[in-house]
Amino acid sequence: MPHHGNFDADENPLDEYGRFLFKGKRLCGNKDCVALDHIELETTKTNNVSVGEIVKRMREDINKTEADIELFFNALQEWEDYGKNG
Repeated sequence: MPHHGNFDADENPLDEYGRFLFKGKRLCGNKDCVALDHIELETTKTNNVSVGEIVKRMREDINKTEADIELFFNALQEWEDYGKNG
């Protein structure tokens, strides 16, 4: 996904303040790419992780949380039904 904003002299995407946008290696090879799952963030020399992997982990956590909430509300509904039909 190409960036539609400003670029530096080397065609790296910049944010509205002139800072490098999503600093890291573009896995797709396109310097102007801003697709989060195409970027390996520069974190440490021994621990690079892609934004896509971070997003994937966050979605997994959200799905687990949503499943826990659904179980809670189902149990609450059963408890309320039990109280009504007692």
